[in-house]
Amino acid sequence: PHDACRDYLNLGEVPEGAYEERRAVLQELAAYASKVRAPLYAGSAQVELADIEWELGEWRAAMARRSDIDLWIERAPSMGYLRCISSALSGRMHNDLGQFEQALEHLESTTALARRQNEVQILGPHLGQLARALAAQGRTSEAVTILREMMAAIEAEPYIHRDSTASLLYASCWFADQASPPAGQRSS
Repeated sequence: PHDACRDYLNLGEVPEGAYEERRAVLQELAAYASKVRAPLYAGSAQVELADIEWELGEWRAAMARRSDIDLWIERAPSMGYLRCISSALSGRMHNDLGQFEQALEHLESTTALARRQNEVQILGPHLGQLARALAAQGRTSEAVTILREMMAAIEAEPYIHRDSTASLLYASCWFADQASPPAGQRSS
C-alpha cells in the first residue's frame, strides 16, 4: 500500500499545470489511502487538492478543505511532514488574502518543525511564505534572514524541487525590488 500511495502522490503532483488530471489522481489517492489506512497519504492528497483548488480560483472549496485539513491534523499531530506542508499552504492562502498576521501565526508555529524535517520540498515553500508575510509587515531584516536561509537550503540540494520554485521567484523579485532605486531616480 505504501508504494502504491507514493506512486499516486507522485502522479498527482506532476505534471504541473494539468489540474484536472492531477485532481482526478489525487481524489483516487484520497479514497485509496483512506481505505488502506495510510493517513499520511490521505492527508497529503487533501493538501494537494486544496492547493489545486486555490490555484484554479476555487477559493471557497479550498478554504473548506483547509478547515477539514486543520481538523484532521489535530487528530494526527505526530505527522510532522503533513503539518509542515499544510502550514505552508495555509500561510500562502493568508498571504494571498493580505492576512499577513494570520499567515505568520500558522507559519511561525511550525517553523522549528519544518527546519527539523530538513527537506527542501518542505523548507523552501515554508520559509518563502514566512518571508513574504514578514516583508508585508515591514519586517525587512527578518525577511532577508529567512530568504537567505531558504536560498542556502535550496542551493545545498543537487536539484531545485518544484515546490520551491514559487519561493525562489518571490525571493528574486523581492530582492530585485529592494535594490531598485525609487521611482523617478536613476542609478548611476
